[in-house]
Amino acid sequence: MGICESKNNKDNINGPLTNEATYGNMAKYLNCENLKIIENQKINSICKIINDNQVSGTGFLALIPFPDRLNKLPVLFTCNHVIKGNENEIKLIFNDKLEKILKLNNIRKIYINKDKDITIIEIKEVDNYDINNFLEIDYNMFENKDLNEIYKSIYIIHFPFGKESNLSIGTIEKIEDDIIKHKCATGKGSSGAPIISLNNFKIIGIHQGTEEIHSLNIGMLLTNIINDFIKSKYSDNTKILYNDNGRYEGEVKNGLREGKGIYYHNNGGRYEGDWKNDKREGKGIEYYNNGDRYEGDFKNDNIEGKGIEYYNNGERYEGDWKNGKYEGKGIYYYNNGDRYEGDWKNDNIEGKGIYYYNNGDRYEGDWKNFKREGKGISYYNDGERYEGDFKNDKYEGKGIYYYNDGDRYEGYYKNNKREGKGIYYYNDGRKEIWNYLNGVKIN
Repeated sequence: MGICESKNNKDNINGPLTNEATYGNMAKYLNCENLKIIENQKINSICKIINDNQVSGTGFLALIPFPDRLNKLPVLFTCNHVIKGNENEIKLIFNDKLEKILKLNNIRKIYINKDKDITIIEIKEVDNYDINNFLEIDYNMFENKDLNEIYKSIYIIHFPFGKESNLSIGTIEKIEDDIIKHKCATGKGSSGAPIISLNNFKIIGIHQGTEEIHSLNIGMLLTNIINDFIKSKYSDNTKILYNDNGRYEGEVKNGLREGKGIYYHNNGGRYEGDWKNDKREGKGIEYYNNGDRYEGDFKNDNIEGKGIEYYNNGERYEGDWKNGKYEGKGIYYYNNGDRYEGDWKNDNIEGKGIYYYNNGDRYEGDWKNFKREGKGISYYNDGERYEGDFKNDKYEGKGIYYYNDGDRYEGYYKNNKREGKGIYYYNDGRKEIWNYLNGVKIN
């Protein structure tokens, strides 16, 4: 009895091709609807390719996500060693016994990457294929995630020499750069077959052969291949999909972003502005998905030069930038009314600067790592002030404290308290010399 046949044989849900011999232990984790999807792929989407030399391999029809998720490009994928690129035509044989001759002439674009052993042929309307039967590519490939965690179980539908299509189920051992190392049983003639995720029945790569040393089968992840193809074919187009699943709309030169354009990040943010040699360079605005916004200069794809960063909490920074960080002269406006004007280094307040507190106090002087350190003056809103040494944001060293009644103290401080010898000058001309320990007179 077939896997999807009912016990009373009155209802064969999935047809006679779905049987134990074909699918083996897939029945343990696939339902009948899953098997229908795979069966449709076998019949309509994956084919044997026979070239001019009567050598066969495997190929598959797929939809490339170009230029965005709403519009996709129908193509035939296979390996470069299956189609050398100089044939006038190839024969495609599908599981439903349909045979088609595909003319390779100037009405279509053949993309050949010899280094990565990939060939892509654009399918045109004149080829008369049903686009509803084309396989879909998994968008997870384009995201910056650990693909080894996303993809574990896979299957391959392929055409070994002298045989009908075969279904192999296995696991991915490792994805490293563009290379997929997997354990799906294959044989000669299987090159060019799709590597399909068992999670969602979508393509992640193309099978290429066996790595003899490690006894592993190898394939190619399709992300960079797809983008290289798009850029080579549509170098003057204004829309390109990138590996991080973002989208660019704007001016392009030689397949690279150059001029004015907008890049939509996959997380909902976007950049609008100038581009040079495929990088943000010149004037632009970066809109972040959390509501923050930067307006200003860019260099070599980094925020660098003069610019303003607006934060979603109402704060902002105006000033110099280097390699994406505050560096040079700048002003930071805090949402509580405080303001700092002065030097910055590596995103920190460091150097000379003035901090204006919302209560009317202010500090002018040296800073290190967001703290008052060095020489400076603290002005208080009641008219008093301290002039002298600071360390770790506190009075420490030699200093003078001016009181608002005309008195003043000159001496040494430690941890904001008088420490050691000091002189207290009264406003009537008297003075006293004292020794202090932790702010307390000791003589």
